Amino acid sequence: MYQSHQPRTLVLDPARRLQRRPMTAERRIIWDVPSPVPPLSLLQVLAVALGGFFIVFGSVALARTGVQAWTGVEATVWGFRHNSLLAVIEILVGLFILSASPSAPAARSALVGFGTLLAVCGAFMVLEPDVLRDVLGINRQVGVLYAATGAGAVALGALVPIRQ
Repeated sequence: MYQSHQPRTLVLDPARRLQRRPMTAERRIIWDVPSPVPPLSLLQVLAVALGGFFIVFGSVALARTGVQAWTGVEATVWGFRHNSLLAVIEILVGLFILSASPSAPAARSALVGFGTLLAVCGAFMVLEPDVLRDVLGINRQVGVLYAATGAGAVALGALVPIRQ
């Protein structure tokens, strides 16, 4: 057991009490401990933002249309026509993208994969909106939204580097 060479004295002066005493530890104390959680990558932030957008967008549409009839009732959410089926699809796409956000490589795969799917579906909705109007209750504006978010997700997912 380590014994001090100096006798212990009781210090009553508060100014002297606050003075720092030299450390007498036998080993160095390392304060720069690496964090067990790595910092977030920009890809993960983008995946959370895109997934969260689709979850909120689909949830608002589902709240306005209800779930009584999947294809019968239509509602306009932020200028875009929806029915219940399209709202559920948007919520599921948002959940899939959001579930890939814990790791940067998975976020990249989700952004590129679902971005490609969104861009192709959006282009199809822009070119032929009448084909899916009865089933999903869409209009050209929904197609433009999907094509733009899909192209943006593919571009950002492919170009943003994964932080090591």
